[in-house]
Amino acid sequence: MREEKAMATPSAGANLGTLETAMLDRIRQLGLETDPDFVLEFIDSYAPLFERLHNSLLESHSKKDRSKIQYAAHSLKGASLNIGAADLAAVSRAIEDLSEQAEFATIDPLLQVLDVELKKTTQALLVIKTRISQGNSSK
Repeated sequence: MREEKAMATPSAGANLGTLETAMLDRIRQLGLETDPDFVLEFIDSYAPLFERLHNSLLESHSKKDRSKIQYAAHSLKGASLNIGAADLAAVSRAIEDLSEQAEFATIDPLLQVLDVELKKTTQALLVIKTRISQGNSSK
């Protein structure tokens, strides 16, 4: 029988913002299904993924490539939902929906909102990773 390691995380409300709390709750759910080391690797995989999808979205938008905008926005939406970043997912979904209608000018201001949400999400991931790491190192 496999020995289950408890994921050491602080209470969700301990000096965390709304985004961090939602993300920590989602990551805690994943941690119950796996071990803390996997969760840390999972968190580490998201920053490069977000950066790659963001760059793809910007490049596709500059080329007015509707299908590639849709793909990048859809992928970013899914990745965001996986970790509980609902605001980032909502902006990604709006971009995806507008790209279906080829509303490129309407997407422009959303790209600025997307940048802000990506920064918030990346920062929240760092906070959560630090907290999980500190919890694991105390064992």
